Amino acid sequence: MSDPLATVTALLAQNESASTLTAIWDWAIRNKLPLIVTGVTVLAAFVVSTMVARWVTRGVADEVRRHKARRTIAYMAQLVALVTVVVTWAGKFNLPLLIGLVSVGLALALQNVILCLAGWVKIIFRRPFDIGDRIQAGKHIGDVIDIGLLHTYILEVGNWVDADQSTGRVAYIPNSVVFTQTVFNYTQGFPYIWHELPILVTFESDWRRAKMILEDLVARQSSDMADKVRTLIQRMKRNYPIRYAHLHPIVYTSVRDSGVLLTVRYLAEARERRQSEADLCEEILDAFAKEPTVNFAYPTYRMTGGAGIAEPMTRMGIENVGDDRRDDR
Repeated sequence: MSDPLATVTALLAQNESASTLTAIWDWAIRNKLPLIVTGVTVLAAFVVSTMVARWVTRGVADEVRRHKARRTIAYMAQLVALVTVVVTWAGKFNLPLLIGLVSVGLALALQNVILCLAGWVKIIFRRPFDIGDRIQAGKHIGDVIDIGLLHTYILEVGNWVDADQSTGRVAYIPNSVVFTQTVFNYTQGFPYIWHELPILVTFESDWRRAKMILEDLVARQSSDMADKVRTLIQRMKRNYPIRYAHLHPIVYTSVRDSGVLLTVRYLAEARERRQSEADLCEEILDAFAKEPTVNFAYPTYRMTGGAGIAEPMTRMGIENVGDDRRDDR
């Protein structure tokens, strides 16, 4: 015997489904003309765009131009179809409600575009960077070559290229980066950056003599820019609380596992950092070559014989070639 409650529930569900289907059918009957126009418009846009694209690109040999022409025709056909469908259905809906829904949809779909436009406004009026500046935005570093409404164009430096030299690529950075990431400006107001060059000498070297040589070399290299740097610092202090007490180069001393590390710290032009390092390294190589008491440190291995060493090495399959007591019989 069937459950009366289950029977009543099934009947109500059938009636509800039937009512829904009836409502859909009635709506389709009332709007049969817009539905027919929509279907014909979509089909005609596809057929016409395909035929026109074939006719227009028939004599085009270049594949890239042919593809671009086809895509342009397809976009135009889709735009015409969209406008036709919107006009057809415009009178069937509540216009204020439709405008509100479209506005919300556009705001959600174009939020990145709106943020890029806001970033453009900030770049133009606040000027975190300008054309010609070298910047880092996120992981991208380069020289700004143009600022558009939505993107900033930079000539990329670094990446797989050592130091700060151009890769030859143009990177398109969305202007929203000024809100979402930290932007570093290498050259705004002060086109110099601090650069450090580590030099490792052996423990047996006269590290004091090596340090003296490094200080003399880097001081001579930086002497021609000292006055210019001071002038720029004074100019920047008018707008920013900069407290550079020491602008002259310096050599720091520290001890590492394989030698004494002498770190040369000096100011270099942002775009000439690699060249300044190359010039300084050449002078250091020439100067150290003339000093018998100064030697560069490099990875070395020292093996010493003694009790308890030969046996483990033999077990590893390594002969103790330094043992002259080996029986050659």
